[in-house]
Amino acid sequence: MRFLKPPPVLIMVFFLLTHISQAQDYPLQTIEEIQFVLNPQTDDQSFSLGDTIEVRGIVMSDVRGLVPNSSWSCFIVDPTFPTDPWQGLLIVQNDTTVSATQFGNISAGMICRFTGIVQEIETVTQLSLLTDPAIQVSIESVGAILPVPIELGTDELTNKTNGEQWEGQLVHIADATITNNSVSSNRAIIEDDSELPTFIDDQFRFFNRMFENATYNWPANGSTVEVTGFVQGLSDGYSVNPRDFNDFIAISTAPVISDVIRNPLVPNPDNNVLVTATITDNNSVASATLHYSLDWGAWNVVAMNSNESEWSAEIPKQDDESFLRYFVSAKDNEDFEAQFPADTSKATGTIFRYVIRKSGLPIADVQNTYGYGNDVSGYNTYNIILEGVVMSGPEHFAGYYIQDAAAAWSGIFVRGISTTYQIGDWIKVSGKVEEDFGLTKVLASSSELITEGFGVFEPMPQKTGDLATHGALSEAFESVLVSFNNVTVTDIAPDGQNNFGEFIIDDGSGGLRVDDESEQYEGNLGNEIELGSIGSIKGIHFYSFSEFKLAPRDNNDTDLVLGLSKHDVIRAGFSLKQNYPNPFNPITIINYDITNRNYTSLIVYNLLGKEVTTLISKKQNPGSYRVEWDATELPSGVYIYTLRSGDYIETKKMVLLK
Repeated sequence: MRFLKPPPVLIMVFFLLTHISQAQDYPLQTIEEIQFVLNPQTDDQSFSLGDTIEVRGIVMSDVRGLVPNSSWSCFIVDPTFPTDPWQGLLIVQNDTTVSATQFGNISAGMICRFTGIVQEIETVTQLSLLTDPAIQVSIESVGAILPVPIELGTDELTNKTNGEQWEGQLVHIADATITNNSVSSNRAIIEDDSELPTFIDDQFRFFNRMFENATYNWPANGSTVEVTGFVQGLSDGYSVNPRDFNDFIAISTAPVISDVIRNPLVPNPDNNVLVTATITDNNSVASATLHYSLDWGAWNVVAMNSNESEWSAEIPKQDDESFLRYFVSAKDNEDFEAQFPADTSKATGTIFRYVIRKSGLPIADVQNTYGYGNDVSGYNTYNIILEGVVMSGPEHFAGYYIQDAAAAWSGIFVRGISTTYQIGDWIKVSGKVEEDFGLTKVLASSSELITEGFGVFEPMPQKTGDLATHGALSEAFESVLVSFNNVTVTDIAPDGQNNFGEFIIDDGSGGLRVDDESEQYEGNLGNEIELGSIGSIKGIHFYSFSEFKLAPRDNNDTDLVLGLSKHDVIRAGFSLKQNYPNPFNPITIINYDITNRNYTSLIVYNLLGKEVTTLISKKQNPGSYRVEWDATELPSGVYIYTLRSGDYIETKKMVLLK
């Protein structure tokens, strides 16, 4: 059979159709357009989230210098305004087997263009490079002089209001003191003269490898350091990440205090309490002091005695139910001082503490933070004995929740029990207290049944807002069985496409997450949860992934039925549509719906929050509206448009591409 050769024009059409994705142009945005947000304290997500864009910047770090090892990444800054706020960005290539991007060949000092998708990963804004199909990094020039680090104080990296604008940029903090050198995830806390904290972290492999191999620790609490590094966002603040020891200089080192132990662990009124600590220094320890306070009274000081590196002193015996706090300080022969715990402030710190008990340790003594901002248990890492009623079974969770009272601070999670107990049994547990990503637990070494079928404590009625993350009582009712009445399901998918089975309930005091943590409860993955459902719900209050949540044990803990209030119906009819076309040049259409006669405004802003134009500003009747906007006189870029009508506000973004 003879085949005819297709004409050249058909070959060209086929080539264009099969390669069009590789030739597609994406809008060029500045780093500031990607990073800038109007109110970072309440919403730090990029306006460009999910967009595929091109960005230009100076490469500031080695693409193989950051963790994790499974990806390549680097920081870039804007070539024109490298030290201004909002000018830093993290570039990431997750699939390192794709070499066609040429990302693996770039180095610091190159000015490049990168094409990718804007993402938010654990509060960090990043550009994830396109790899399927791969778009090559465009190198404009090499050998650019890197901008000098930005001089900041720790107070400028304490919260989102101050810190978000410096994300991704190279900064320098001079003369800061390490106040806690052993924060989780290999972090440490530093403070300068402002006495406001920020973190140092090991996001560069140079430090991360040493931590993972247990060959390095941050200098002792009280040490003075000078830090240069790149700013990364965290769930609880910001961190400065040095690249190597050229970026991290210990100006002075203080004594190292560790292994602070008391004996007995749970004192009774007849016991003096011996406090011992291991204290070392690169020169010599000159003195050590035990500080203690009775029932929130004045601090007493006792000089500690030494036996080589072990120092000790006694707290005298006290009456039953007395509350004692204590900490240890030390000074070396160069007059550098340290104390442990490093931060003993009520706002952000913690302190060693105990209560005199005639009749054993209640769960409340283990759980109660006594108002200290650091919620780590005062018995963390200690071996203790507790008793309580089984409130959930192993068919629900990977362990047992137990309570010894229907009260705040009275519940705790116990794992590692091999014996099977029933809900309502009173048991005794021996084990080690541990903090598991913010949830206080006991790792059991043994357990025994005290009273079979003792009975359960009734769930404690609460308000959703009080037990939500940052709620007034959220920590107090951790691991306690609680209940809520007259709640409404206000969000069935708070995590969007990343559906983890959670939904949000609200009784009018604030939203609280409900989780499918129990093996017997599906959360929003089941059929019974619908937006607008109302009713009652109960479960174990617990902490997971930086959020306080409610964990129903099974469907018997929920009584939610579908029902919409008049307010919900009105809100459902209010909407602001996405403009079309988008991107546009230079004319676009905006449609919106309102449900009540109200003063209505439709205003366009640029990414700096400056008003560009007012499209609507008048009273309007209920109905659907269409507005045409001509942006002929404006430059290309991302613009924000906001609709306000009565109590309702909605905002969207659009891209002008000329």
